[in-house]
Amino acid sequence: MAFRILSLDGGGSRSLVQILTLIDLYRSGGILLTGHTVLADFDLVVADCGGSLVLGGLIKDLPLADIRRFFTPDGLGRTLFAQDPRSTRLLARLGRRLTGHGPRYATHSKLDGLRRLLNDDSGEAGIGDVTLDGLRTRLRGSTRFVITAFDHERRREILFRSDPDSPAACFGVPAVATLAEAIHASTTAGDYFDAPAEISRGRRCWDGAVAGYHNPVLVGLAEALAGGVDPAEIEILSIGTGSVALPLATGDEDPAARKLVRQRRASGRSDGKRHVAARFNEDPPDTVSLLTHLALRQPVPQHAGETIETSSLVRLNPLVQPVHAGNRWLRPAGLAEGDGEADDFVALRRLPNFTTGARDLALLEKFCALWHCDAIVNQPIRANAETLACEIGHRRYSDAKAQWLARTRPQPAMSEAQPNPLGQPFAPSIAGGEIPRPSSAPRFAASRTG
Repeated sequence: MAFRILSLDGGGSRSLVQILTLIDLYRSGGILLTGHTVLADFDLVVADCGGSLVLGGLIKDLPLADIRRFFTPDGLGRTLFAQDPRSTRLLARLGRRLTGHGPRYATHSKLDGLRRLLNDDSGEAGIGDVTLDGLRTRLRGSTRFVITAFDHERRREILFRSDPDSPAACFGVPAVATLAEAIHASTTAGDYFDAPAEISRGRRCWDGAVAGYHNPVLVGLAEALAGGVDPAEIEILSIGTGSVALPLATGDEDPAARKLVRQRRASGRSDGKRHVAARFNEDPPDTVSLLTHLALRQPVPQHAGETIETSSLVRLNPLVQPVHAGNRWLRPAGLAEGDGEADDFVALRRLPNFTTGARDLALLEKFCALWHCDAIVNQPIRANAETLACEIGHRRYSDAKAQWLARTRPQPAMSEAQPNPLGQPFAPSIAGGEIPRPSSAPRFAASRTG
């Protein structure tokens, strides 16, 4: 019996990568399935920022292709990321040019857009104004959800749960929010929006990345462990939104190769500090995948050159990274070379999380397509710090995808005389079937076969 967790990174507009990847994973005879079919494969889903928007589409039971339309210039620009009029003023533009970031979107408009998006008549109508704990009576499945955010007043993380009685939660008043409000809180990045998100009970929130939950996989693991799930039963699919991982420059690179490496910066300069702050917000370091792998008691390499590919955690995340060949770093195939932002690799390095530009979104879709066909490398769970070689995990998307599908592929159906350990008829999950749970089962009893 397996307890399956889906973890969706933050990333704003870059969560386009996540829905395109779910579409790729759930193609069946050319038919794209709907959100509840995906959710039926998981006991728990944790999401931050743009990942929470994808989760909202899954909960609404939209076809995956319709969720993909969230991440179009119209879907983002007109519905979610309405420009703050003050952002066009000269001082605001000058401030963004000097610092590399600054508010440009109006927070109050985003909640209205989310409510319109989630409450229309498609899929589960009116779902945006249902509280997360109320979703349990509206949805056919038993999947639980956690959406991460940051409490502006308390200066601490805040987790919006569909199960307010989760053993991982403290005994204080639970954080109550509608689905639209929880996504609103999780998608309000301080570098881009003019004010924190205001939700129920007077709470004001920023996105979960401020609390260190850009990759929320440890939140999901903690929920499962606190609920009494055996670590040996936990399987996690973690989907990112694209990260930058560049080798350090040696000083010997030609002009073409210099675009592919990270230049060394003098310490102690204000320019360096601004650079570090900006990159942390756009592309925070990711160590939680390795911590999760270790917490699940998974193997580690015993010597240099060994690669551990089998893990209970499957990490899918494309990297903006050159390809190492011999002693050289080469441009990934398919990324056009050019001057300045006309260079695909340079543009991807600088791509902001909250972009509504048609060119940026088209480039992001191209980036994802190249990753799916293994031209772009996949993020390892652990990489060699010098060579960037994969030590734990998968270097290629196709290999990581194959491992996950091997875990979720339907097994031969049991006969009626062979009930499963929960005493209920077997139903395969990858085809969208739901595994019934006995009413007496523990809160976090494993419920998926694998």
